[in-house]
Amino acid sequence: MIQKRNRDEQPEVLEFKEDSVRKSILDNGLRSYAVSGYMVETKNDFDAIITKQNRINHVLHFFLLAPTCGFWIIPWIYLTIVNKNPERHAFWVDEYGRMQIKKLNS
Repeated sequence: MIQKRNRDEQPEVLEFKEDSVRKSILDNGLRSYAVSGYMVETKNDFDAIITKQNRINHVLHFFLLAPTCGFWIIPWIYLTIVNKNPERHAFWVDEYGRMQIKKLNS
């Protein structure tokens, strides 16, 4: 989507951020992802790898076995195998203080 600017509006000027500011931006961003269930796998000064493990509700699947006469074991096994790989994301702060995130292939 293309956004039109008013003639009076000044373009955003990007300024280099100090290292301490970039580190605090990274820490705040990682805290916000931790609330969503992500865990920090590795962390450097300005970047980190975060992961989120998809969880299977095994109790729910166990109780679905009886009404389906045991046929629910097929989707249960499939979901258990598929969800073994966690979501991995690269998270970094560039020299202008902007947070960037990219999904990594597992």
